[in-house]
Amino acid sequence: MRAAALLVVTLLLADQGFAQQPTGSGRPKGKPRSAESAAPAVSGAPAVSGAPAVSGAPAASAAAAAEPHAGLPAGHPGVGATTPHGTGSAAGAPQGPTPDEVALDPTLPSGTIVVVLVDGDDRPMAGAPVILDVDRNTVAQGESHEEQTVRVDAEGAARFDALKIGSGVTYRVRTTRGEASFLSPSFSLKEEGGTRVLLHAHEPVTALEDAMLVMEVFVILEIKQDTVRVNHLLRAYNLGRTALVAKGLSMTLPSGAKAFSQEQSTGNVNLRERGGEVTFDGTFVPGQVEMTYGYTLPLESGPNLKLALPLPPRVLQAQVNVNAGPGMTLSVAGFTPAQMTRRRDGQRVLQAVRQLDPSRSPTEFLANMSNGSLELVVGGLPSSGSGPLVAAGLAGAALAVGALAARRTATRADRRELAEELEEARDTLLAELAALERAKGSGEVGPKSYERLRTALLDALARVLARLEEGKAST
Repeated sequence: MRAAALLVVTLLLADQGFAQQPTGSGRPKGKPRSAESAAPAVSGAPAVSGAPAVSGAPAASAAAAAEPHAGLPAGHPGVGATTPHGTGSAAGAPQGPTPDEVALDPTLPSGTIVVVLVDGDDRPMAGAPVILDVDRNTVAQGESHEEQTVRVDAEGAARFDALKIGSGVTYRVRTTRGEASFLSPSFSLKEEGGTRVLLHAHEPVTALEDAMLVMEVFVILEIKQDTVRVNHLLRAYNLGRTALVAKGLSMTLPSGAKAFSQEQSTGNVNLRERGGEVTFDGTFVPGQVEMTYGYTLPLESGPNLKLALPLPPRVLQAQVNVNAGPGMTLSVAGFTPAQMTRRRDGQRVLQAVRQLDPSRSPTEFLANMSNGSLELVVGGLPSSGSGPLVAAGLAGAALAVGALAARRTATRADRRELAEELEEARDTLLAELAALERAKGSGEVGPKSYERLRTALLDALARVLARLEEGKAST
């Protein structure tokens, strides 16, 4: 997906006349030196760890993703702050605004913060307000918050002195311009020197049609006992030189959706849910922001799961993953045929991808203000919606496949394939036994269901282990 993203960045900017260079006249006073270096190129799209490339997808989509972050489901793309601005790795990719920066400066006294506030062309924002947030979290004093507000001078600079040093105190610089808000990452002060902060306050716009905002979406489905957890990673790129105030951007959750939560955001945009409507709140500054969020849907009984999942407008590319066993299928309208891949832990994953349609012109794409949706069907589910019973069904399917292969032939290659299937079934059953114990402890599974499911899982595990021992004895 990285190659396609870089291509569309170039096309979109060229089409809309945004490929010009910044018009600032040099480095503002107090600007950290390292901020002059080019920003990272658009990051590659996350993929299931260790998964082979999807047919028809750029090779970059097959790159191994970072290990899952805490609180995200296994296999979920990691969240990391990057920006699509800079020279990029593709020929002709335009250079965007200079990125914000927080940098240690040994030439400043420790306990000092120097802020330089500039516009999108690196021109000083003379007289604009700057707010310093001070957050304390210590064992002795607990949690507290205070703010210091000053106005920058004619060169866009402001200085804060005699500030506390240490990991128990964190700082953040922010400002406003019109309805837009701009903020730096949180940071702590060091003994080795002071800190310089470069913060941009870009020209704000409030309508999507006036912004160069595009999206990528990654979805992972977790099929559990009687429910489906839908986990989204939304990656938004503001490719222009203005800041979009999120107004009127919203999505309607599917009927029956519960337990909406936003896990993480790398920028100044959050999601608010009220009455089944999810709205964007904050400012999309030039660059990239990533948000992870999810919700739970009821799982109806039957072999097929049909879902219609909401998407924001201007989605360039999308990917859907679902953990799967033998016999399961995934079909998503408008996507490439799903392929079976594996995570690093060996779990099978069905993966479907929709990439940018090259026949659509940039102008046509940007003119579309309508929300999209994902229409998908997961087939081949066991008749029960119980997570542990799904595992037992997968283990039984693995045994059936292995038994059939053993009857058909007894070559060394077939025995090795059978052993791999049995080992996968063993690991799945052990994981489900652990999940069952947790479900019992949390009250999600009652005593009768617990005993019934535990007996079924232990019986399946015993049969798997017996077959593995038979295989070892025959070699």
